[in-house]
Amino acid sequence: EKYEAMGVLHMRTAFSRDQARKIYVQHRITENAEDVYRMMEYENGSFYVCGSSRNVPEDIYNAMKEVMMVAGKMNEDDASAGLSSYKMDG
Repeated sequence: EKYEAMGVLHMRTAFSRDQARKIYVQHRITENAEDVYRMMEYENGSFYVCGSSRNVPEDIYNAMKEVMMVAGKMNEDDASAGLSSYKMDG
């Protein structure tokens, strides 16, 4: 909370087990598409995911591709290429 108040961290939580309506990480990513795109593309942002990894990597990849297409106004090929560079960078 301290880092968030300082503007160093922007935390979004997704609890899929603690409520009737399941909210997953990929939902939070797409809900915050403009912020996610800005931080990743222009502010050297990172994000961290904790929890089960069953379908999470593919689901997050698809959510990030949607962010690139919507907020970054890219076609699917350019969004995939952009995500490849993120993966190579870290």
